[in-house]
Amino acid sequence: MRLFILLLYYGFLRFLPATDNAYWIFSLFRKTRSWVGHFLFDQCGKQINIEHGANFGTGRGISIGDRSGIGIRAKIRGPLHIGSDVMMGPDVIILTSTHEISRTDIPMREQGGGTGKEDRTVVTVSYYTSPSPRDGLLSRMPSSA
Repeated sequence: MRLFILLLYYGFLRFLPATDNAYWIFSLFRKTRSWVGHFLFDQCGKQINIEHGANFGTGRGISIGDRSGIGIRAKIRGPLHIGSDVMMGPDVIILTSTHEISRTDIPMREQGGGTGKEDRTVVTVSYYTSPSPRDGLLSRMPSSA
């Protein structure tokens, strides 16, 4: 069953339009993608939102709280706990790992796995370009604070 749900999501549901529209059909897209989370995530709260293009791997190791959302084209990997009432913007990347990073003279990939005693999380946020309200010029602004 899990494999079927994964194929359904990555083959079709992931490509449905974003839900930032007031028409009823977009609400259906939102509910359908949210339904997938209940099957794939380790724990899934009520009224979650999985947006267009979100990539969460197999969903294993991920828990998401009530009224939280995974943003448009976001990429997340577990183990990861997303609390309740969390809004994730577009293009957010959250990768968790336990790489060893104690020595700066050796590349991380050559240091091997971590001890597992500490969880390390890498969060990256992309930038977008928008018109400046003051002078009409384009400026780079962070996509989330």
